[in-house]
Amino acid sequence: MPDAAPDRITDLEIQAAHQGAEIQDLSDLVARQWQAIERLAEDVERLKKELRAQSPGIRTDDLPPHY
Repeated sequence: MPDAAPDRITDLEIQAAHQGAEIQDLSDLVARQWQAIERLAEDVERLKKELRAQSPGIRTDDLPPHY
């Protein structure tokens, strides 16, 4: 039994290293998604401004009547 302890520790170290890499990958993914969300929000605001400029009578902040 005592010989199994170093193998278990090694296995746990390997598992921790893989989990660390997965966490970093997920963190990078979230950062990229957040950047995409920010770009999309900027695009929406730009499109709202363009719509207001082309059609001054249209309100872009109102919810449609079915809400």
